[in-house]
Amino acid sequence: MNNTKTNPCKVMLSPRSVDIEITSSCNLNCIYCYYFNNPEVKYHDLPVEQWIRFFKELGDCRVMNVTIQGENLFCAGI
Repeated sequence: MNNTKTNPCKVMLSPRSVDIEITSSCNLNCIYCYYFNNPEVKYHDLPVEQWIRFFKELGDCRVMNVTIQGENLFCAGI
């Protein structure tokens, strides 16, 4: 007698969607902002090479939807 059970529910091995805050730079510094009013957090941006590697991993994992956020994302010099 075979004791293996078949699981009718399939579990995703990677997320379907990912929301990414690509930069911690912001020129507004609003008093109500949750992001900058936390003294325990040290803010730093990842180098471009790490982002490229990360996005390649998302593709390898077949993530279907990626939302990129960040203040002045396409502005140089922030």
